[in-house]
Amino acid sequence: MRAASAQVCKNLADSLKKTDPNAKIIVMGDLNDDPDNKSMTEVLKARRSADELRSDELYNPMYDLFKSGNGTLAYRDSWNLFDQIVVSKGFVNKKTGGWQLYKAMVFRQPWLLQTEGAFRGYPFRTFVGDIFINGYSDHLPVFLYFLKRK
Repeated sequence: MRAASAQVCKNLADSLKKTDPNAKIIVMGDLNDDPDNKSMTEVLKARRSADELRSDELYNPMYDLFKSGNGTLAYRDSWNLFDQIVVSKGFVNKKTGGWQLYKAMVFRQPWLLQTEGAFRGYPFRTFVGDIFINGYSDHLPVFLYFLKRK
């Protein structure tokens, strides 16, 4: 299902890029896969590097964050980065002007993390099963910085 969802996003991005090769496209959300999973690398064609992107490829600025150990959710003492923001070449090609990607971040603040118990350091969830614990989410937020070029 994740590969099928990635294919829908890929088809939409390709359609937009046929109209405008420099279209500024963003694919984002809880994609339920890490940046190095097949749905991202082979189906969506979201690349680790923005250098020399082909016309059918996208750039995944979350890839290096993931490889350096950052994540948005923890499972069995391991971090995953399922929450991703992928952009088209139009956001990284300096020749296109306008808004350009500067950097990607995982928003990790102490108040968003569990402070005690077996899940200390994990995102502070809203619910554990049916029990409301007044947290925020089982995922940390992600965001991008953009600069506007003249």
